[in-house]
Amino acid sequence: MRFKDIQRYKVSDLLLDEDNYRFMAAQDQPACVQKIFAKGPANFKNMMTSIAEDDLGELLLVYQNEGKHIVLDGNRRLAAFKALSDPSKYAPSEAMRKHAEALLSEHVVDFSDIQAQVSNNKQLIYKTVYERHAAGQGKSRIDWTAYSAARFRYDQQTEDSKDWYAMAVLLETERKYPVWADFIDSKDYSHEVFRRIFKSALDKGVISRAIFSDRNQRIKTSVSKKLLSDAIEKTNRFLEAMQAKDFSLSRNGKYADKAAVDEYMDDFELSPDNIRTKPPEPRTSEASTETKATGINGASTGDAPISTGDGEETESEGNAGGFTPSGVAAQKDRQGYGIDSSDKILQKLEDLESRKLIGLYKSMCAVSLVRHPQLLYTGAWSFFESLSTLMGKPELTSFESYLGSKMNEKGYTRIQKKDFSKPVKDICDSGNLNKHSGTYHSTSAYQLREDFNTLEPFICDLLDILISNKKKGVK
Repeated sequence: MRFKDIQRYKVSDLLLDEDNYRFMAAQDQPACVQKIFAKGPANFKNMMTSIAEDDLGELLLVYQNEGKHIVLDGNRRLAAFKALSDPSKYAPSEAMRKHAEALLSEHVVDFSDIQAQVSNNKQLIYKTVYERHAAGQGKSRIDWTAYSAARFRYDQQTEDSKDWYAMAVLLETERKYPVWADFIDSKDYSHEVFRRIFKSALDKGVISRAIFSDRNQRIKTSVSKKLLSDAIEKTNRFLEAMQAKDFSLSRNGKYADKAAVDEYMDDFELSPDNIRTKPPEPRTSEASTETKATGINGASTGDAPISTGDGEETESEGNAGGFTPSGVAAQKDRQGYGIDSSDKILQKLEDLESRKLIGLYKSMCAVSLVRHPQLLYTGAWSFFESLSTLMGKPELTSFESYLGSKMNEKGYTRIQKKDFSKPVKDICDSGNLNKHSGTYHSTSAYQLREDFNTLEPFICDLLDILISNKKKGVK
């Protein structure tokens, strides 16, 4: 049995999940009830009637944490129960208050004997919620809207591929345009149709992949506002097309197959950075200029030099999107140049006045991720080794171990330490192997770019310590 404990609660002891996927974040318990009611007033009224006349139905799933009893599944039922228990406080409308009072005059409702399955293991509960509502492919047995299920998978990072890209931008679009909330949480919204449209946008370069952090499955914290705004505005148009039923999964309408969606995407401009729309193919030869890929416009996008328009030429790494990039950002992407430069890190390095760290960091922002991955990993290793040494790392201690102790001292959460520890370990291991192994060598450093994006807050914290020590005269 998955849940060993079944406990009984008073309704006042149970808390609605204020971050529930079905009704977004709410500021307090009455606001939770209001949001649930707004999603389906008639259903809410029927739920109140059912509870008063019968019982709660299926057991609630309760997460016990720090003395709180939070319902992670069964919020709609608990909301109706709360409205019955205290109509003046929780009834979401005057009509519901009167309905609650009428039910209470006719029925005896026990508010002190609510049964629930209980666990302090949040992931175990989420696994059960996932199977009930969001699993799909015949597994889920209680209906959620397509959006609620997709959002749950995204928030719990249960996506198996890059489909989370679509969910991430959809959430950003809804945040900017709240008017879409009702549509995307309705039966008229098909997340599969949206996913197909969004995938085509990525593949054709209409929306840039540069806004995503694969490691964290989130929009990058250092994302270009121009790129993100472009993605949101285009997603807004995608939703308009879906609401107008320009695409559907019905053969009687305009079926959202690849050909139709790709044709629709031709009406959009490419993303502002003209970034490559797919990861680069592995290089078979550094000097090869014979094998070329042909884009959708028939342009050669292989390794032959192409003009940048300013009298210089640069090597193209391949362009699966079928367009010819131009400008500094495009040159950077074609050659895979460097980790993303962080203004925060650069400013702190300048404040520290460490010429070595500044030189190492700027070099990593300029060296090709594709052509010189060994140099990049060696440089990254040197950066963290030098940084740790400046902080007082013992000579025989690895920077991985030393920085791990600093994470503990900073009081990071378990999740933060996990996020920071993995890239630090990878940089330490890969750097050592690239320096010392007679056979091992890195063939690409694209992951290093993501690692530095993830580590930006940690690096800034370390630099703050060094800057503070410098001001105090501590060596």
